[in-house]
Amino acid sequence: MAKDTLPTIITTGVPDLESSIQLNAIGKRYGVKFHSFGCVVSKVTMDSIRNLNNTTRALLIKRFSNNWEKDLQQAYDTTIKIRSMAAEVIRTTFPNDDKDYYYLVTSGAGKIFFVQAYKDDSITEKPLLIIHYRMTFFFDRKSPIEVKETRENLQS
Repeated sequence: MAKDTLPTIITTGVPDLESSIQLNAIGKRYGVKFHSFGCVVSKVTMDSIRNLNNTTRALLIKRFSNNWEKDLQQAYDTTIKIRSMAAEVIRTTFPNDDKDYYYLVTSGAGKIFFVQAYKDDSITEKPLLIIHYRMTFFFDRKSPIEVKETRENLQS
């Protein structure tokens, strides 16, 4: 198996799985991955993380210019706006649904964005069914162009 050689930016603090997945989806455009280290970090470890991140940032500046980080942040902020729009669609479509959804926003051509919303349909520890909603949005519209639902049965 080939070793993963993508440059990595390490973040510290309380890990947010959904944000981490979203950042890594955006990071693919730049050939970078993000890894959350956690919130308890020694000074020696923090110095190592800072050195690694500085090396990665220098590489990305060389590849994409000084604006790569600003562009990545803008792309992330846009996905947060689209995610909020998708969450509102879920809330209004299913007002009595108290499940937590997990969202992944990817961009298509131009101002079109695809949102995948996932939830498990189980009150037990092990979900038996996962429901996926795939929505297509134009950035400047509040409602999706289309919403498709698929169900993934996890029962053996």
